[in-house]
Amino acid sequence: MNEQLEQIFVKYFQYLVDEFEYKIDSSRYDSKSFGNFIIELSKGSKKIKILSDRSQIFIDIFTPDTGWSDKEKLLEQNGIPRGRFGLTKTGLWIGYEIENQSRDLYEHKDLLEL
Repeated sequence: MNEQLEQIFVKYFQYLVDEFEYKIDSSRYDSKSFGNFIIELSKGSKKIKILSDRSQIFIDIFTPDTGWSDKEKLLEQNGIPRGRFGLTKTGLWIGYEIENQSRDLYEHKDLLEL
């Protein structure tokens, strides 16, 4: 993991390793493409993929029973609506900001079965 990505991970997602006991399987950072990155983690048969695309963060969760699922769809299926976050001035959903994704993942760890 390069230094820039490590700083991002430590600030926002280190709890996945320290508290939830996931291990980092792979990571990629592209400073030439808006700082896009991907981090893949696993714990047993469960996997988490954190993807940054133009400063929006997307999280996918894998279990053997369901395969890959978007975190937001999993939360919606369990009664946590997207409407909990508003929109930015440019119309992007605030829920895709890194602070919100990090907090959501932590706060809903039991619901997401992390």
